Amino acid sequence: MAGTYSLDVVWTGRFQASVLLRNGTASKQTWTVLLSYGTGITANAAAWVDGAPSPKVSRTGNAWSFTASAPLAAGSNQTLRIQFDISDQRAPTSVSCTVNGRACVMS
Repeated sequence: MAGTYSLDVVWTGRFQASVLLRNGTASKQTWTVLLSYGTGITANAAAWVDGAPSPKVSRTGNAWSFTASAPLAAGSNQTLRIQFDISDQRAPTSVSCTVNGRACVMS
């Protein structure tokens, strides 16, 4: 499993990011995306996966975990989309992203 993180849009009090998930293996795979941000995130407003069930979400401090509710088919891609509420008017500049423990490509 591999992932590419991108910041999609920022508006007053909220931003949306996405992680493109890629399963390059010959079998279906479950996934967990871990996102860690600096301060300023007040809540996870929404999380969904295009064309699949919504992920399970948990938070520990500034780290957010999104776990697949259904495995990703062999050789396929899907996009996890996340919206966060923020305390100021800009998205965090510090972010760490992993998919199953492997660092995401940042775009």
